[in-house]
Amino acid sequence: MVVIREDNYEILDGDDFQTNTDIRRVFNNLFFKGDSDKEKSDIESQLRNLYNKKIFENWNENDDLEIEKLERQDLTNSQRLLLKDIKEF
Repeated sequence: MVVIREDNYEILDGDDFQTNTDIRRVFNNLFFKGDSDKEKSDIESQLRNLYNKKIFENWNENDDLEIEKLERQDLTNSQRLLLKDIKEF
């Protein structure tokens, strides 16, 4: 599945999900999110997009700036872990 949002994209396949609950959560985050969860979901989407760019060697200077901006935000533990993984990739 390719998820496109504005100028960003994300590639997901069956190996990205272990259960149907995981799949439902992705669709809920994409299509049924409330305003209170929007910022958290946007950050998670940014992180996934950046991770995909690292994996597919599509990284550029703007992505470094985006990482710097994310580092200054109040992130959840899982978001911080993903950010760390992206930086070390």
